[in-house]
Amino acid sequence: MPKLPDPTLSPVSPGQSKVIAETPVVASGKKAAVSDVKSSPFHYIGPFLVALFIAAVGFAVMKYLVLPRFKKPEAITIAYWGLWEPASVMAPVIAKFEEENPGIKVDYQMQLKTDYRERLQSAVARGEGPDIMRLHATWLPMFREELSPASADQFSTNEFSQAFYPAAAEDLVKNGSVMAVPLGIDGLGLFVNNQMLAATDSGVPKNWDEFRKTAFALTKRDSRGQIVQSGAAMGTTGNVAHWSDILAVLLLQNSVDPARPDATVDAKGRNLGADALRFYTIFSTQDRVWDETLPPDTVAFANGKVAMIIAPSWEAFGIMEKNKQLDFSIHPIPQLIKERKVTWASYWVDGVSAKSKHPKEAWKFLKYLSGAEALQMMYSEETKLRPFGEPYPRRDMAKSLETAKYVNTFVSQAVDAKSWYMSTATGDNGINDEIIAYWADAVNSVNQQKTTPEVAIITAAKGVQQVLSKYGVK
Repeated sequence: MPKLPDPTLSPVSPGQSKVIAETPVVASGKKAAVSDVKSSPFHYIGPFLVALFIAAVGFAVMKYLVLPRFKKPEAITIAYWGLWEPASVMAPVIAKFEEENPGIKVDYQMQLKTDYRERLQSAVARGEGPDIMRLHATWLPMFREELSPASADQFSTNEFSQAFYPAAAEDLVKNGSVMAVPLGIDGLGLFVNNQMLAATDSGVPKNWDEFRKTAFALTKRDSRGQIVQSGAAMGTTGNVAHWSDILAVLLLQNSVDPARPDATVDAKGRNLGADALRFYTIFSTQDRVWDETLPPDTVAFANGKVAMIIAPSWEAFGIMEKNKQLDFSIHPIPQLIKERKVTWASYWVDGVSAKSKHPKEAWKFLKYLSGAEALQMMYSEETKLRPFGEPYPRRDMAKSLETAKYVNTFVSQAVDAKSWYMSTATGDNGINDEIIAYWADAVNSVNQQKTTPEVAIITAAKGVQQVLSKYGVK
């Protein structure tokens, strides 16, 4: 008969006793399964999320705070619209600036001259214009809203006035700020055919009386009274390229305000504006040294048909091209009063667009570009393409051009130069051309003996005021 289990003995073998001893007992008194005490996957979610957060923060710190300090910043590109200088002239100057300012690139684009002013303003209005734009100094009233002035720390008015000639300070400093910078200075010079002048006993005219006498003496006519050699191209509008500039300087020399040319009278009641108009037209109406039947003055001068013309420096290039053998020289324009010199200023400038995204960098470039080193570099490059470069606009550079043929005349006159809205060859279809049109009517009406200078000046003055009012000039 089988024996019953001894109640005093363990129901399991001795080898299992350790396991049984380590096996916990649940509250119900039952033994817990081994699988019940293994860790669940959710047990690790908290530490994992903390680690992930720390890693994300570390990545953000590296990406946005640490790495940018070691990463080379992207270069800013400044769009620059030029008008007269090809890229070959500007390239070395720009390269030098970019070398010294590795974070800034300059994209120079030479624009077509046709309808330039209108195209520029349209581009700026669309937000597609350049950061830096080329303007004529007289265009500022038309670009009042399109220009971003320099801040005082970029270009102070005091620094500007000391660096450049008075005309630039008067034209380009508005409301206590510098609006644009000049890269050259030009105006009017007296072009003289040396061979023709040598045929007279007189030297180069220094005042208008001498000019008139010399012009009369050098004029020759045929048997029919037709001019075959003119002493001076003066008095008309159609064939004197820069007649309005000449008339403007006559007004200024005669103490006439071009904005109100009918308002200035002398002690005897003579209208000084009418006197200036009369003097200009006297060469065609009374002295008959020049008339509308003759070719354009620069062409006549190049062909040896006129002894004297008054024109800006750049007209010399075309004259030399037409006649390389012509012996001519350029002298200061005649004066009305020896003790009070007044010459003419007509020049181009560069300004920063009000819609530029990088005005600070644009002004930094203009400050460099208008400095002595950059101007010298440009002048050197210009002389590779033409007989001489743009006369320097800076006072401190005048001596460097004292002996420069042709150019020295314009530099010597710069300190006495004044400008106004009668500049030819700007192609603005705006303030200059509109005012010039009224003056053309005045000159032509006097030449055609339709009216007197006194009456013509009144009509011209009304037209001038209308144009000035249109462009907000007081």
